[in-house]
Amino acid sequence: MPLEINKPGDALGERPRLSRFGRGVVAAGLVVVVLAGLLIFSLVQGNQRKAALAAAVLDAVERSRLVCTNALGAVGADSEAIAALEGFYRRIEDENQVSGKATAAQEMITYVLSQVHGNQAQVDELNGARNRILVALQQYESQR
Repeated sequence: MPLEINKPGDALGERPRLSRFGRGVVAAGLVVVVLAGLLIFSLVQGNQRKAALAAAVLDAVERSRLVCTNALGAVGADSEAIAALEGFYRRIEDENQVSGKATAAQEMITYVLSQVHGNQAQVDELNGARNRILVALQQYESQR
């Protein structure tokens, strides 16, 4: 009977194989990794969508600030109205929540509407700014 000695560099004629249990464990591990990856991806996408909607609300609030400033300038508002508008600006800046900023901006628009009651173009602009805030806030709230 001949004796066969294998050296470390020699390749075996057959490859080692996993048992049936080992293949099942590897397959289950791959499924878990893929599902975890999909879950993480969906969470990241959801957070990006929420951030984009929050940015849309904040853009609408900034637009409303500009519209309110222009409306008071167009009707030649007195210094008391300008001071009240500055108070609304500070309140918007101090607010931390997106919905709080939107609420303060809507109150600012309501105040400015009371000051520009005779100028229909400014009333339309202010109502448009309010509608932009409402739509953006509704989309933001529905995402939460």
